[in-house]
Amino acid sequence: MKVFLHRIVALGSVCVVLAIAFYGGCKSYQHDPNFSPSEVYNLHQTCESGQFIGGCQPCSECQTNEFDGGGCSFFRDSSCHLCEPVDHCDIDNVLCTTPRDSTCGKCEARYWGDRCDECTVCKAGMYQVQECTHDLDTVCAPCMPCQHGLRLTKACSKTADSECTECSHCMLGTFMEAPCDTIPADVGNVWEHVSDTNNDFVYNLQADTVCTSCTETCGEGTYTSRLCTITRDTECSACSACDDGEFIGTDCDRGAAEMEGTDTICQDCEQRPGDNFWELSPCLSTAGSDTIFVECSACLDWEWEEIPCGDKHDALCPSCTTIEHCKEHRETCTDGTDSVCAECEEGWFGEQCCYHKTFGDCGRNSNRERHPYREGYRMGHDTEALVKFCVAMCDGFPDCLAVEVIDGGDNFESSGPNELGGQDTVCHFLATYTLKQMKDPSLDCYSDACRQRSEYHPHRTTVTVANVV
Repeated sequence: MKVFLHRIVALGSVCVVLAIAFYGGCKSYQHDPNFSPSEVYNLHQTCESGQFIGGCQPCSECQTNEFDGGGCSFFRDSSCHLCEPVDHCDIDNVLCTTPRDSTCGKCEARYWGDRCDECTVCKAGMYQVQECTHDLDTVCAPCMPCQHGLRLTKACSKTADSECTECSHCMLGTFMEAPCDTIPADVGNVWEHVSDTNNDFVYNLQADTVCTSCTETCGEGTYTSRLCTITRDTECSACSACDDGEFIGTDCDRGAAEMEGTDTICQDCEQRPGDNFWELSPCLSTAGSDTIFVECSACLDWEWEEIPCGDKHDALCPSCTTIEHCKEHRETCTDGTDSVCAECEEGWFGEQCCYHKTFGDCGRNSNRERHPYREGYRMGHDTEALVKFCVAMCDGFPDCLAVEVIDGGDNFESSGPNELGGQDTVCHFLATYTLKQMKDPSLDCYSDACRQRSEYHPHRTTVTVANVV
């Protein structure tokens, strides 16, 4: 009786399972949906999760362009459905997980993004900096208009910016017949002139300057009254006749493109206007030109007069010999050998800018000292004036290689607070080379780099605790 009831229950279970399978509409793309009673009966004993009966086949995996519509169960394979199409995307490139979330993994050409939007086309006045890709829309940039003095030699294209070239300048012996086709000088911001409706600045090529050879010689009976310049040709004027009582140097001098001609000369030669003028060109009656005088040149502060201005020549003013670490054009001299510096570069002192300042001791004991006040110093608390006084005294000692002053500093980066220049100020003079390392920041050292030469270390360092020990 018990065996009979057990079979009745088992048969009822099988019928329920078959009914569910029938009404569930199970299907498979790869397997026969007809199952034997023994397969159904032994379902839970023979097939594992992820398999369905009919040989316990593994559930099918949907393709990347499909979504799972029902899922694999014991009695049916996976129900895979194609994704919803995306415009301008091949169906094989569509991705989805549901019927409504389709995206594109790779759009057709000229489209981009998950939904294959149309790539932007750069508008007029713009060019393509970066081509449209699946992940990025077209990147556009404004075409560059040429500034004043430049002309457009390569128009802006779809994929390249415009190119500008400097306008040519007419050379000696030519004049500008037509100017360079460039933007007017009164246009401030040229970028404001580039728009959708005004693109001439970036698309229409501009002509270069047109230069024409100057007229070399004026015709018979005329002379060159104005020289040829970069903006106009040679100007020729009719020659004049002299009146009685005037001398004729020559008949009219035609001149040339490089030299103005002269009308007939009918006057006395000009006299020297003053002692500070020298004669550049004499008055010659046969040439028809008056005397040309030029004002004598005055030598500048950093020059010396090698030859004074004379009747027939200007003054010759060579530059003073330069001094290392002296500021530009701050040398003075009376000849090429006695240059002194009126203002050294920061951190350098002395007439020859030999003394280099560092914010620490020189590293040696002094061999002599002087009180500037006792030596005649009366400039008060002027540290720079005091230093000049002390280094001048050091120059007077043939064995002096450096000067130290007590500035009361507490670091090696700047001078201390002491007011130097009073009656108690002392200058310490050293006859030894400056050491590379500094130990005491309460002193300032002024090393004569000229005397110490290669033995001097301008980039001094501070001594470490280990060094001190």
